[in-house]
Amino acid sequence: MPRIFGAILLAAAATAGVVSAGKHHNIQEYKLIPDPEGQYPRLGACPDPHACILPPDLSTFLPGAYFDLRVELHAYDKENKNATQVTPYTHFKTQVRKDGGPWQDASSFFHMDHEPGLENWNFTWVDSIDARFGSDPGVDVAVSSRIWRKLKFDSPGVYDVSVTYGKKNAYTVRYTVPEPKKPTKKAKNAILFISDGTNVGVSSNLFVPPSHLVVHIS
Repeated sequence: MPRIFGAILLAAAATAGVVSAGKHHNIQEYKLIPDPEGQYPRLGACPDPHACILPPDLSTFLPGAYFDLRVELHAYDKENKNATQVTPYTHFKTQVRKDGGPWQDASSFFHMDHEPGLENWNFTWVDSIDARFGSDPGVDVAVSSRIWRKLKFDSPGVYDVSVTYGKKNAYTVRYTVPEPKKPTKKAKNAILFISDGTNVGVSSNLFVPPSHLVVHIS
């Protein structure tokens, strides 16, 4: 019994240490969050109440494929619905890690010389049927955004991107870069078929000689 009780205490201490470490770093470990329900989401593929990361969660990339990383913070107050009284987010941190390793600042992870500047704009969130068809003006949202352009993941793996904002708020997405399959044989013939309107009933009357379609590559 003492050994069992001691094991329970050790497990509890280890769990507390993990939780404490998470709070210390103020980064949310990855957790799949479903898209918001209802007819009037604030923005598609952004399940967090205020944060948005694009490309969205569960995106897949080929090694070396270029993409842009956009992080948006949406400040709003659904009580007064007036963005002029809402302070946009100006301080937030974006970090990246690979395969559960240590977190790095996004600019450092992607070997950028400087952090991109902030962009700001407002939009009106039509959050209800009254805002869409009635007299309700909707919710004014103040956006703060930062974009890292022409990025790439050079090697296969699982990459987490996290944005922390406010005192205890964070949102994390996960990207997958699979190992490309290596073909055993190289293709010698390529068939390229370009058409316009063949989905509206003319394809049955169209005949293209195979000699016009097949290009032999020696």
